[in-house]
Amino acid sequence: MGIISKAKRPLIKRMDAAKLEEFLLGIFRQRTFDIPTLPEEEAIMLLFFKSTGIPIYSKNFLPEKDRLDDSLISGFLTAINAFIREAFEATGSVERIKHNEYTLIIQSFNSLLMCYVFKGQSFSAMRRASQFISLMKRDETLWQDIVKKLESTEPLSVEKEDSLNKIIDKVFPVIS
Repeated sequence: MGIISKAKRPLIKRMDAAKLEEFLLGIFRQRTFDIPTLPEEEAIMLLFFKSTGIPIYSKNFLPEKDRLDDSLISGFLTAINAFIREAFEATGSVERIKHNEYTLIIQSFNSLLMCYVFKGQSFSAMRRASQFISLMKRDETLWQDIVKKLESTEPLSVEKEDSLNKIIDKVFPVIS
């Protein structure tokens, strides 16, 4: 046993004598911290639909045989939103649904709902969804066309879909 542990001095005085704080700070300064990188989420589907449940645009990231039905998803989410508003007297829409490894992030603006379906980490997915909406709104002609589609039954024009696809390709990861 050392001289510090045998002493009958108070603990604080013994710690001061041992210079424990300086010792620990020295250890932390010498150590490098590796911050782990989170794996990116796997994009499954991106969907725009009216609050009535009618899809305006969808992008499936899955191979053809595994693709999800955009009408089925938009109708289901519209029914859930209607149920929650009625049952709980709530406003707005559901923001997130998680089932097993799948997560759906739903964001609403005007009478439009956007749903991003993915597998993996929510943090990067939320950041991506916000970035996508920001870039989409920055393209004023694209945004105005999407807003106009809320009052009509017409789909987006091929030119506007191409603009939207370029933004999607820039923002969302495609994992093969």
